[in-house]
Amino acid sequence: MRAVVFLSICFVLIVQGASCSAQGDARSVDLVEAFKPQVNSVSGQWSKGEGEIRIAAGTTARAVFAENVSKDYLVDVELTRQRGAEVVALILPVGPTSVALELGGWGGETHGLARVDGQPTRSEKNPTSVRPGKLENGRLYKLSVRVSLEGDNSQISAMLDRKKLFAWKGPVSRLEPHLVFNLPKPGSLGFASKENDVVVHKFILTTEDVSAPKPTTSAPEPDSPTTKNGRVSLDSLSKPGTPGWQSFNGARFKPESASGAGVVQSVPGAGEGDRGAFVAGLDFVDGTIEVELKGAVRPQSSFVGVVFGGVDGKTYESVYFRTFNFGSSDAVKRSHAVQYIAHPDWPWERLRQERSGQFEKAVSPEPKPVDWFKARVEVAGDTVLVFVNESKLPSLQVKRLTNRRSGKVGLWFNGIASFRNLKISSTVD
Repeated sequence: MRAVVFLSICFVLIVQGASCSAQGDARSVDLVEAFKPQVNSVSGQWSKGEGEIRIAAGTTARAVFAENVSKDYLVDVELTRQRGAEVVALILPVGPTSVALELGGWGGETHGLARVDGQPTRSEKNPTSVRPGKLENGRLYKLSVRVSLEGDNSQISAMLDRKKLFAWKGPVSRLEPHLVFNLPKPGSLGFASKENDVVVHKFILTTEDVSAPKPTTSAPEPDSPTTKNGRVSLDSLSKPGTPGWQSFNGARFKPESASGAGVVQSVPGAGEGDRGAFVAGLDFVDGTIEVELKGAVRPQSSFVGVVFGGVDGKTYESVYFRTFNFGSSDAVKRSHAVQYIAHPDWPWERLRQERSGQFEKAVSPEPKPVDWFKARVEVAGDTVLVFVNESKLPSLQVKRLTNRRSGKVGLWFNGIASFRNLKISSTVD
């Protein structure tokens, strides 16, 4: 009881700007002081100066600030977004799951928790959504958050610049991890930024028990499942948190036991629409993506392929196959077997309407709809070539519809899909 009372008092003190030191069973940890970029960063460019942490604009940046955070804790953060117009977020562990507290989400549209009841912060069905959610560049913001857990119920309350932002209470099952801002290990407290220059001036964690990231003299293990020859292990895709991967748009995978080890299949009921997973820590420019794929016969239920040039779950390029069109008696459907897209500007609907027949073709040689087949996607400059099985001639050759020449790379699907033998190299044969 003493610890709970202290946490309550400490939260008030933090909101009022006072410091809070250890008392009873609770203690405060200065996570800026403990932060080591080479150890704590997961993605993006992080650096540390005197009494502050800097995040450089670029790819989405994520870092672990503390691990094994207990069920009741307080977080006090001071930050300045110096340049950019995108979201910054606290990644909050809540029992067995996590949730992201977004500031300036959706280009400054909202603040709030993502996701509650499966809803992003911009959704009117999200009870924590606060509008407007703008952040001013160059301005210091003070964010204080309290998280508590009792049984299966959780409470999360937040104050921004000493004013109430929101207070939410409900079952933990209503909370979901962020689609992009996730961390390798459950129970981790972190920070994320999308394409902004940000300075974190203060990051204080007060809890009954915390194991802050420990300094190490050895280099961290790469947060990537790749090997020296470009082979990418798919085994961890089906593990909780998909270590070494960044799933997007709610994608989930499970082992396909019928095909042996190293084979995964999609969980069609998890997530929405086009989804998949990026290989963590791997920036793809020019090169070759090889993978074996399998779909299903069911019309409009099986789209399977790869993703590259990725920024996040909304901005990327993909080559994918409509396996249900393989061998169709309808020549038009067969001509829609393989597709290139560049989201968000060039989805397949727009391409078919405005540039018919240019970015989707028939496949040669044509596999059977339920058979495994090998896809090889070669990316060189502004050109993409797609080969199926051992064909010397491409089934699809297109000019890329974006000027972005580097980005995340990985697997892509919508519906029923299976993957095995992924290899990513920086050369084109």
